Amino acid sequence: MGEAVHIQRIPTDDLQRIREVDRTELIAAKYEVVRSADGLSLSLVERACDPPEEFPNWDEEGRVGRREWWQRELAGGGAAFGAFLGERLVGFAVTVTPRRAAEVLGIFVDAGFRRGGIGGRLLAAAEEYAKDAGAPVVYLHPNLTVAAVGFYRKHGYALTCLVEEGTLSCPEMETCIVLAKRVGG
Repeated sequence: MGEAVHIQRIPTDDLQRIREVDRTELIAAKYEVVRSADGLSLSLVERACDPPEEFPNWDEEGRVGRREWWQRELAGGGAAFGAFLGERLVGFAVTVTPRRAAEVLGIFVDAGFRRGGIGGRLLAAAEEYAKDAGAPVVYLHPNLTVAAVGFYRKHGYALTCLVEEGTLSCPEMETCIVLAKRVGG
């Protein structure tokens, strides 16, 4: 039996290590957001990607931009967590708690370590941190891939709204859905 992956809080400066995590993914299906006729509710409709889309690994500009954004956000309150196999970083999560609600800004698990429970453990660490900080709800805005949305739904998140481009705190984020989960009183 191999060495176990352990989750621990990491210092903000360790976010420069995100390049160690291979975030590549082959995307077979995505969700499209469909508004009801009255515009008051949303549904997600699965659409196959034919051919499948390739989600690339970090490029230097993207890695630096994400790291700098997350460090700015964490300065207002929050935590980063790393998943380690020995000294190797195989996943990480970033959550902020600047107000009464928390937001998970990102969870990434190395392509070679997915579907083994690491993402769920990182999400649980972020949720526990948010709960301890007094945030009753955790929000996040995942990619619209079936895999990402399915992961969060499996962990109790529900679709709450659609946020139009230009209204998010995430630089250059496109229109996205927002999922939420109650974690505390």
